[in-house]
Amino acid sequence: MSCAPSLKIKKFAKSYIKILKKLGSSHFNDEIKFVVMKLIEHSIKTNGIQETSSLVYHFFPNTIVEKILAHLDEPLCKPATDCPVIEVLTDDNFNDLVDTNESKWLINFYSNKCNHCNDFAPIWKRLPGAIGNRDIQLGQISLETGSSIFKRYDIESTPCVVLLDKDDMHMLINGSFNLANVLDFAEHPETYNDRTDDEIDCSNTIKHLNKLFTKVVADKNYLLNHFRFQNVNINAKTTLSKLT
Repeated sequence: MSCAPSLKIKKFAKSYIKILKKLGSSHFNDEIKFVVMKLIEHSIKTNGIQETSSLVYHFFPNTIVEKILAHLDEPLCKPATDCPVIEVLTDDNFNDLVDTNESKWLINFYSNKCNHCNDFAPIWKRLPGAIGNRDIQLGQISLETGSSIFKRYDIESTPCVVLLDKDDMHMLINGSFNLANVLDFAEHPETYNDRTDDEIDCSNTIKHLNKLFTKVVADKNYLLNHFRFQNVNINAKTTLSKLT
């Protein structure tokens, strides 16, 4: 997949950058939400879904892209009983739950003292709903209660996502630790790390945004409902109207 935005959306993106500077905020507050929503709506109408996905990936700050995805992402699978359970693994139960099990295991190695692990935790919690009925067991193990398992698999940094398939072990190395990338790794563990960080992030983010924006087209109130506004300052509306 090509990730370079076409020339026709670059002018549009410059307006977006001006708007953020005018609003003077890096936080995803209601003014920023409003501008993001209107820009997405306008871009889909004028440029289409694929172009809008590229626009968001290239011109929105990464923190805002993550929050857009968090707002627009699909809910956990329903009914909840269809979702796999995340097993809490330890040195004491690892053999009984994993070693004697023929299934594939996708495991998050983490530490309770690791800030990056804490940032990744909400994403990992959403994995059961996203992974659906794939034949993969999910587990998580902390350094504090699984130090011998960390040593067995030479886990030197956290968070570390590992896929165990009988005698084979694959580690998620490249790309950001987001939901789309973890799912991609789970499906293609042998080839996932052959791509660069940018190739992985670009491809998976745009695929995911494409899927979400297809829903937006089908429901004109989708963005309005999902961004959950509390109060939108009139200055945001005025600034947007002047620049777009």
